[in-house]
Amino acid sequence: MKTSNAKRTIPFKDKCKESGCVNSKYKGRLYNVLDNSHKVIAYPKFKKSDKFSFIKNNKTFIITISIVLGFILLAFINLLFPKNDIAINKIPAKFTSSEAVISGPEFSNYDTIVSSSLKSITKIDPNSEVRTESMHKNGGHVYAQGYFIVPNEGKIHFDMILNREQPRSLMINGSELIK
Repeated sequence: MKTSNAKRTIPFKDKCKESGCVNSKYKGRLYNVLDNSHKVIAYPKFKKSDKFSFIKNNKTFIITISIVLGFILLAFINLLFPKNDIAINKIPAKFTSSEAVISGPEFSNYDTIVSSSLKSITKIDPNSEVRTESMHKNGGHVYAQGYFIVPNEGKIHFDMILNREQPRSLMINGSELIK
């Protein structure tokens, strides 16, 4: 190729004249037919394929990854915001004294609530005797201890906790009937 034509484009015919292909059978070729230097070397297939193409095309892989990431996200949220089933109130700065013993009309009111709820929960005879031996109050909770008489069994002791005049817990012979 001429150095004088380096800055301007050379028409194809000029190139052909320079290379000596004017009278040749293969006009327009700038190389010898038998020369193997003109062959295109194929790029290997294993290099051509993407290593992670199965991730892009595989729907089950994407679904599996999204499920795993969802569980990780839920675990992370659960660690950040744990659920406390037991609500612990702040300890007061000063404790005050309050009357804990229940007596008089308040005792009879709670006694009727305890006996009616005990009969409905345990499904004992409505005419059976229910005795409340002791009762005390702590905040909004009332704790009652007593027994009821079953004809073939005798005295059966119970512990009951009332919260706002509703039974919250009932323990009979070590088993809790209301939780």
